[in-house]
Amino acid sequence: MQLITKDTGYALRILIHMAQRRCRLLSVREIARKVNIPYAFARRICQNLRKKNIISVQKGKGGGFMFCGRAKDVSVRDIILIFQQDIEFVDCFIRGHLCGKIKKCPLREKLKALEKEVSAKLAKITLKDLLR
Repeated sequence: MQLITKDTGYALRILIHMAQRRCRLLSVREIARKVNIPYAFARRICQNLRKKNIISVQKGKGGGFMFCGRAKDVSVRDIILIFQQDIEFVDCFIRGHLCGKIKKCPLREKLKALEKEVSAKLAKITLKDLLR
């Protein structure tokens, strides 16, 4: 179980860097170098963030990506949902098949409740909270 994947962690690092340079165009190469992640990851993550309208792009010579949004409007949960689809502690599959005890499993019920609590807390942590 991993609460935050590598992509989500990289995306948060990129967004913190971009939010500190509000509305400034940054090349993917510069972003990758400054946040110390591989260029290919930075490019893919920036493209995904742009598709979800978290950041903007200016194409062409001298172009790049920029964050002009409000840091208080982007939560850690928002970014997790972009890169991980959901917050899940329970994987009810055994060897590729759905577990037969899924409807009566007391552990699954408890962990699902915990997932909801964690999700709600992550929704309250914003990019602004992560800025130093």
